[in-house]
Amino acid sequence: MRRLIQSFIGSRIIKTGLAVFITSTICLSFNLPAVFAVITSIVTIEPTVSHSIKKGLTRFPASAIGSFYAVTFISLFGQSPITYSGAAILTIVTCSKLKLYDGLLVATLTSVAMVQVIEGDFFIAFLSRLGTTSIGITVSTLVNFFVLPPNYLKQIDSAINMSLNTAAKELKLFAHALFKENDRSQALSQSEEIFEQFHYKISDIERLLSFQRAESQYHRQSERAKTKVESETKQLHLIKLIHYHIGNLNATLLTELSWNEESVKLVNQAVDTLASYITAPHTFDHNKQYALLEKLHKRFSTLSLKRSTKQHYFHAETIILYELIALFQLTEKLANYHMKALASDSDK
Repeated sequence: MRRLIQSFIGSRIIKTGLAVFITSTICLSFNLPAVFAVITSIVTIEPTVSHSIKKGLTRFPASAIGSFYAVTFISLFGQSPITYSGAAILTIVTCSKLKLYDGLLVATLTSVAMVQVIEGDFFIAFLSRLGTTSIGITVSTLVNFFVLPPNYLKQIDSAINMSLNTAAKELKLFAHALFKENDRSQALSQSEEIFEQFHYKISDIERLLSFQRAESQYHRQSERAKTKVESETKQLHLIKLIHYHIGNLNATLLTELSWNEESVKLVNQAVDTLASYITAPHTFDHNKQYALLEKLHKRFSTLSLKRSTKQHYFHAETIILYELIALFQLTEKLANYHMKALASDSDK
């Protein structure tokens, strides 16, 4: 039941709701204004405990600055446009100068919201805001630590699979553009779009891995989880290299190419094989791999004997064959990681 609720709503939403409930309960029990504490608790729920703690330590002094300016301006000008704008502007400027960027938004909101509700002793109002801010930060951090601790391993696996599928799609698009000159312009446009998607997926994997490593500082990971993170980190390195080599392949499409029928068949076969290995590493076949590599090396050796020109140090055909050979080496490593991961899972 818990997993069903978590998958439908999301753990971060559940934790935010719980933090708001606890924070408001504490504030109302002590007859404190809950709104500022609730705002702070909402923004303090971060992807990892590490982020919650670090940003919480930034948001507290930032909120103190916002509260100070609100109290100062209302004591001088009352509830007026000058008070609202002055408190907001000085809060933003001060937080920026002190590099309290993570707390700037909540500090500014606190500053302008306080103008409407400050009554009686200004100093007591200032202390009250600091207290409620502290409650919001503390409750959110504790909820993030103890309730549904973040685990990004499944998301990382999913992101890796999506990036590999994108790589295979781009390789096939490259082969289509290579030998279909009439469609090359359109294929190049599509290729650039997919290449950008590939880049963003890699960035997403990096972000999730950084979250998982940050989380491991506060929650003990099993040996299996540690091994999983190491494997995913190595796979990310290979994916980055695959991205780089595919980019080099795409760059050759901007030059004129001349292929004989045998070379066309060889390149198409290589691309199809690479795409299948990338999307399904378990299908990797060493014998098929080496037979195809031998043909690529033979063709590469023949083309590399062509003399360079003033325009090209390497002929585009030679570059394509080299990049395909490099991609085969990377897919073999990717397949090895996949097999090790399967063996590790079966042992456990």
